[in-house]
Amino acid sequence: MDRYCIKDGYQPRLRNRFFDDTPLTEEWQKEVYEKARAIADQHRLSSVLDIGTGSGFKLLKYFADKETLGVDLPRTVAWLKRNYPHRNWADRVDKGAIFDFYMRRRHRARPRAGSDSGFD
Repeated sequence: MDRYCIKDGYQPRLRNRFFDDTPLTEEWQKEVYEKARAIADQHRLSSVLDIGTGSGFKLLKYFADKETLGVDLPRTVAWLKRNYPHRNWADRVDKGAIFDFYMRRRHRARPRAGSDSGFD
């Protein structure tokens, strides 16, 4: 079975606690999105999956010209859909969805396999 780089001993948190970060803009992880944008440009990547997108502010600011999917908890996704209906938001990623680049909480950004960006 493919473990998707999940380390031994990982314990999933099945009951997420909601934190409303919709009022936030660039208070956290600005440098991660700046670096991610540089990587996307360097490798000519055209689609971005952002897991734990929060307010969506940085995804919209740095990747407005890319195909994006911002993923978060249902309550946040409802807010995103009301405020930015022209973009793609979801509370889960469909099996088989393919993006050139994905970002996730915990301060990481990764290009799709095969890239030699060295950023993790």
